[in-house]
Order: sequence, then C-alpha cells, then structure tokens
Amino acid sequence: MTILIVEDSPMVAEAVARGIETRNRNATILVASNLHQALAFISNADAVLCDGLNGDWAKVWASAVKRRVHFVLFSGDEQAVTQAKLLGIPALLKPASTQAIIAYLNLGVYALA
Repeated sequence: MTILIVEDSPMVAEAVARGIETRNRNATILVASNLHQALAFISNADAVLCDGLNGDWAKVWASAVKRRVHFVLFSGDEQAVTQAKLLGIPALLKPASTQAIIAYLNLGVYALA
C-alpha cells in the first residue's frame, strides 16, 4: 500500500511516516508538504492522510474522490474535523495514535466514491 502523507510540518510528517512504517513494513510512504505536491503525488497513492492545509484539504479530498483513493483528514483544527465527519469523510483530530491512523487508512472505504 502506498500512503501519501500531506503535512506541512516536517517533524509531524516524519513521526507519522515512521509510525506507519514500524507497524506496516510493506507500506510505501510519500510525503507532500503543500497542496501542489499533494495533487502531483496523489495518482501514485492508495491512501491519503491529509493535514488541514489551512482549508485546502477539500481540494485534496476532491482529487482523491476523482481517483478513487482512500482519504483521511488528519487535522488539529477541530472545526475542520467536525465538518469533514458531517460530510461522511473519515477524519482524525491531531494528535492521534499510530494505531488510530492505520485503522482509518485501512477502513477500505473510498472517500464518498
């Protein structure tokens, strides 16, 4: 499984990637630090774990839906997480455990496909 982590904090991206790789040695991790990179890399991903990107997460989500890529919002913005959940989009509030992140990534549900 190839997982795209979209995160503007290099420390958070590294910690999440390390946690996922520790629990799933078969995972390939791609990291995008901004919207432009996320949209460029998404076609190579099976799943996306996306930071709120100051509201731009919806653009990444729309691209994921179009490509039938699993999508999980991973944000410290409680309002964004609540909004996503109301729309039926899997969302986790930061901080979250690696176990919770992996569980959400493995849901097997495409983002409102």
